[in-house]
Amino acid sequence: MPWSVDQGMLVFETERLRIREYTERDVTAMFRMYGDREVIRYLGVPPMGDPVPDLEDMARRQQAILAKVHGEDRFGYWAIEFEDRVVGTVLLKRLPDVEDFEVGWHLAQAEWGHGFATEAARGAIQFGFQNWGLEEIFAIAYKENVRSLKVMDRLGMTALGPTTKFHGIELELYRVAKPA
Repeated sequence: MPWSVDQGMLVFETERLRIREYTERDVTAMFRMYGDREVIRYLGVPPMGDPVPDLEDMARRQQAILAKVHGEDRFGYWAIEFEDRVVGTVLLKRLPDVEDFEVGWHLAQAEWGHGFATEAARGAIQFGFQNWGLEEIFAIAYKENVRSLKVMDRLGMTALGPTTKFHGIELELYRVAKPA
């Protein structure tokens, strides 16, 4: 199927996935993720708390997110698309108060276990190295977020142990360096 600009600007592709900018038409897909208590359980620092209550609130939040993304240099908050449906989000953004970048992912619960997080994050890491000239990329997660820790391992990231450096709470820190 040919790619259309109104589907959101394509950022990069992987073997199975299209990684593209979010559009206003993606609110329902975002609500499937961020309206699900299990999906948001470990999102944010501190964790997000309650799920997004309805589509109207999701639309407001989406507008705020997209305004932030477009207002910052090198801030990736992209839709993960598989077979023409949004299955999640992949992020590539600065960690707070430092020049370091982190990779992250959020997937709709129905999409867990298909390798989408690993594939999208691997693509985002390559994008950061090739397009943004990054030399290293980090990932952080709560120690209880075993699924994300396993993704970090599958990505070949090195576990650096617990840290309170970024948000003042203890998170597990992982790192991957640009290949020589």
